[in-house]
Amino acid sequence: MQPGRARPTFHHRRGRARARERTGVRLRERGRAGSKRTKSRDGRIATLLFSAAKLVFERPKTARKGLPNTVSVNMVYVKEKDPPNDMEPVDWLLLISEPIDTDEQILEVVDVYRARWLIEEYFSAQSLRIDGGRS
Repeated sequence: MQPGRARPTFHHRRGRARARERTGVRLRERGRAGSKRTKSRDGRIATLLFSAAKLVFERPKTARKGLPNTVSVNMVYVKEKDPPNDMEPVDWLLLISEPIDTDEQILEVVDVYRARWLIEEYFSAQSLRIDGGRS
């Protein structure tokens, strides 16, 4: 790492570094042929592993002195366990300000992200319909 660059320091709460597991998660079909942003995927039922940690970024030595010494964000990492051989696994890294103190809070973050993605796909499809299929 170059001198003066922010270095993340990782502060895990005791017992939080271990991945948790959620089974029976419905992954919807995604994407469309020719989409530049996302690869298409067939819908499936998946098992997701998730973990969370607080990240603390130290202010670079070259930054203005009026800035805080550190900035904290919460991280949730989600990875699919045993995806089908012909499919890319789910692999999300979410940086958030929401609390991650309990498994329920972490799962809420994951569910909100999944819902946001569904909404994004919906509006993308609406846009495609409106502009006559040109993207």
